[in-house]
Amino acid sequence: MDFFRENGADTLGFGAQDVARLLHILLDKLSLHSDVQLSSRQLNALMVYSPQAASARQILSQASVMLVPYCAKPAWCKWHSRDGCTECGLCEVGEAYRLARERGMQVTTVTHYEHLVETLADMKARDVPAYIGMCCSSFFIKRHRAFQQAGMPALLMDISGANCYELKQEELAYAGQFQAQAHLDTEVLQQVIKFVPRTG
Repeated sequence: MDFFRENGADTLGFGAQDVARLLHILLDKLSLHSDVQLSSRQLNALMVYSPQAASARQILSQASVMLVPYCAKPAWCKWHSRDGCTECGLCEVGEAYRLARERGMQVTTVTHYEHLVETLADMKARDVPAYIGMCCSSFFIKRHRAFQQAGMPALLMDISGANCYELKQEELAYAGQFQAQAHLDTEVLQQVIKFVPRTG
């Protein structure tokens, strides 16, 4: 931080605190890398939101809820646009539900944007200490305000495959009507969920 003051660094739109926060996130990922068997690409798929600068490990140790996006369910699934999953084994969402339930976590499929906002508000009202979830990095960046308003630490995992932003179908996605299927990286989930204590 002294470097910025002493050298009169001219930064547009960000300051020393922002750089320090970025370095904290990078060091946290490097620290996590020593305990998980993930590639650099997979590690970079982890997105941390933490108003108090909690580490990924701290977030995972307190996480009691998992949020799963409906767009990761196949369009033909009767649960595609509904909360819940029968864990039939035909998509990655069932594996996410299974892993969460093994640890006694509440699992919610987020069915549209307003449902996310309502779910986060409910979690905040119930004093949920932290949660894990999945969403595309574009959503995390563009809808960062929803995470800020909730104010809860979260470890989010980027999803791959069909993306409403790339397909220019944001409005359909926010309304819960996006039909293309995204994919969860269950290998990443299996590695990070090991840090969530079993409570059930």
